[in-house]
Amino acid sequence: MDNTFRNQFLVSITVASVLSLPLYSCFKLYKSWLRQRKIFEEKILFHQRHNCIVTYRTKGEIFGWPSAKHSSKGIIHTLFNPIIYFIQTANKSIDIAVMLMNAHAILDELTKAKKRGIKIRILCNFRHIESMSNEIRKLQAEGVEFQFFVSGTVPDSIMHHKFILKDYTEEGGFLCTGSLNFSSSSVVNNYEHVIFLSNHHLVSVFQTNFNECWKNVTIDNKGLVNKTILKAAEIEL
Repeated sequence: MDNTFRNQFLVSITVASVLSLPLYSCFKLYKSWLRQRKIFEEKILFHQRHNCIVTYRTKGEIFGWPSAKHSSKGIIHTLFNPIIYFIQTANKSIDIAVMLMNAHAILDELTKAKKRGIKIRILCNFRHIESMSNEIRKLQAEGVEFQFFVSGTVPDSIMHHKFILKDYTEEGGFLCTGSLNFSSSSVVNNYEHVIFLSNHHLVSVFQTNFNECWKNVTIDNKGLVNKTILKAAEIEL
C-alpha cells in the first residue's frame, strides 16, 4: 500500500513538473519579450526626440516633444525637459555655443554629465555671464572648459549662437539648435523653437563651425585687452 501511494505520488510530481515546464518557459519568454519591447520603444523614442521641432509659446506652453510627460519638479524643469534629455543621453562629448545660459536645471544636468565622464566645452557671450558667474566657477571646478566671446573693439558685438552638439564622430552625432537661450524667461515668456537633428551632414557642419569659433575666441582671449577684461571679472580660462 505504501509503495503504491509512493509510486502515485512520484508520478503526480513528475507529471506536474513536466506540465509546469511549458508554463515556466512561456513566462520567461513573455518577460524577455517585455524587455525587448521596452528597449525597442526607448530606441524609437530616442530617434523621435533627436529628429523633431519643439515650440515654446508664451505662458509656458510646449508643443512637439515626443511622449511628453508632466514633471513633478515644476513647470520650469518640465519646459527644459527636451534640453535635459539631450544632455542626459550624451555618451562622450557635449559642445555648447549659446549667448545666455543661466537656467539651473540645465547647469545642474551639465554638472551630472561631467561627473559621469562627459567632455564638455561651453562657448558663451561675456556680456551675459554676470547672472551665472558662480555657476561657471562651479562647472570649471568640475572640469568643464569655457571660452567667452568678448566684444573687444566692437562694443555692441555679441556671440549670438544657440546650439548644442553631442557625441560627434565621423560616423554620427546629434545637434540641438534654434532660437532658444537657456534661461527661464525664454521658455516662459517668449515664442521660441528648438530643433533636434541627427543628420550627419548638418551635425558635421555645425561641429566645424563650433571648432572654428572655439579656436578664434581662444586666440582673441590671449590678447592683452581680452585677458585684462576677463581677469577683472575674475574669470579663469
